Amino acid sequence: MTTSTTREPAAQPASGPAPSTLSHRQILTILSGLLLGMFLAALDQNIVSVAIVRIANSLHGF
Repeated sequence: MTTSTTREPAAQPASGPAPSTLSHRQILTILSGLLLGMFLAALDQNIVSVAIVRIANSLHGF
């Protein structure tokens, strides 16, 4: 008994646009935005944690 093996041709990679790399300026812009967002979140958390005591006292412990 004989068996024949046939191979499918290898799939060609998509011929779309080549992946682009980010420039130094784009990386700095993205990093600056992320760091600014983290800073604002930390600042907001700090403000709320200080104010929550006064808010709870004005509501008589609720």
